[in-house]
Amino acid sequence: MPLERSTQQKIQQFLQEKQLYQLGMLTTEQGHPDTKNLSEWASGDLKQGLQALRQVDVLSLEKLKSYSENIFEMTQKIQDTLNKGHRVYLGGCGATGRLSIVLERIFREVFPDRADQVIGFMAGGDVAFVHAIEGFEDFPDYGARQLQELGFSENDLFLGITEGGETPFVIGATEKAAELSKQSVYFLFCNPENVLKKYVERSRKVLENPNVRPLCLETGPMALAGSTRMQASTVLMIAAGVGLMQGWGGASDLEAFIDGLRISLNEICLDELKRFIELEADCYQNGDKTLYLADEFSASVFTDTTERAPTFSLASFDNQQNPQRVHSLTYVTIPGTHTSEEAWKRLFLRSPRTLEWSEDFQKARSEYMRGFDFSEKARECREHLIPDHQHFVFSIEKTEKGVLFSFRNHQAFFEMPKDIFIRNLLLKMVLNMHSTLVMGRLGRYESHFMTYVSPSNGKLVDRAVRYARSLLEWRGAVVPEYDDVVETLLNFQSEIPVNESVVLKTVEHYLATSMA
Repeated sequence: MPLERSTQQKIQQFLQEKQLYQLGMLTTEQGHPDTKNLSEWASGDLKQGLQALRQVDVLSLEKLKSYSENIFEMTQKIQDTLNKGHRVYLGGCGATGRLSIVLERIFREVFPDRADQVIGFMAGGDVAFVHAIEGFEDFPDYGARQLQELGFSENDLFLGITEGGETPFVIGATEKAAELSKQSVYFLFCNPENVLKKYVERSRKVLENPNVRPLCLETGPMALAGSTRMQASTVLMIAAGVGLMQGWGGASDLEAFIDGLRISLNEICLDELKRFIELEADCYQNGDKTLYLADEFSASVFTDTTERAPTFSLASFDNQQNPQRVHSLTYVTIPGTHTSEEAWKRLFLRSPRTLEWSEDFQKARSEYMRGFDFSEKARECREHLIPDHQHFVFSIEKTEKGVLFSFRNHQAFFEMPKDIFIRNLLLKMVLNMHSTLVMGRLGRYESHFMTYVSPSNGKLVDRAVRYARSLLEWRGAVVPEYDDVVETLLNFQSEIPVNESVVLKTVEHYLATSMA
């Protein structure tokens, strides 16, 4: 089925299938009670905002310890599979797809002699790691197809990773793996299993599959409602990653690992981060751009900068073969690389994997991938593409004892353990806090609701519609019917620039209509 559809086709298809995507009852779709003032803190009290975001992370880590027995059981399966010379596959979409690829990348760095034993993939292939591909996650057949094309066999182990527990792509891959493998496959998610079974038919089907082992890691609402790139993807990355990177004597070792991670997170001096948040937000408010420079941590930096686009309705990274009317606020360059191909290989520590399916999937193909140049040429290309703006370099460097941030003559050192996996986890959480508060200073959310959510797939359409209706209720207006808001919102989406809020545009429309 082609991914490109007219607005009316999108509206009709969504309304026909809306029951598949109405997910407001899920924990991961809700905002944490401790962050209701997040947008205010982002603008006026960064210290409080940082403390609140770190505390939500700490609470999720504490809750994760309660699942240590089940995680340890999965860890044993992972280690047994690897020790027998077989492969472990990790598959997700969006944030969970990126964490799957990041974990493969870390494994390749830590265990270069066993690098090909771990395969991480995501909906849309490797191009989607840096550029969200619209609608791909809505199709279970695509998940099954990608898994098979990567060579999954009967002796391999599969971990299906989905924050919500309802993503069709991951469910499709999980069910295909359960059909092909001699051993049970794992399905990791962050919502209560009983809620998923009650409200989401596709989730109930996979959770009741006798060849699937569900692993619920429900740790509470997100710091920013629905922003599962934060706490949900962090706990999923820990659960899947410890099985790949560590050998455990028992569940108590896992609990000790989480305690150590929590202590390291609490010891990071977040006061040093405040100035970087202010400087980067000021940069964008002045119409300028940033260029992130990263090497050892390039996968984690790409993850954070890429996920800003769909989360906050920003333009995605500029592609030289597909010029955009609105340019991305930021870009990434990998030092020491001189061509696009070299940069992609340095990013993944392997050759990239694209989907050469058909012209209907043009943005997943190698030709489109070549339009992204993250080599040392990136700055020159950006300055040529956007000549009337300044381009400030934000450097994130590995040091002997941690990570060094440098931006506009300001530096800060964040001490972290030497372990590569732990450093990437801590850096992920720090970057999540940083970018979330930068976006808050730019007004990209209200309270802890993502008013700039980009409705690029079924789940995000539902999320945008729910936020619009909630804001109308909060402002005392008459709340229109769900279907009516769907039609209005998707029509506006086809008309407004990428950097404007379709949620706020919809709210303004109904407020104006009610006053007429």
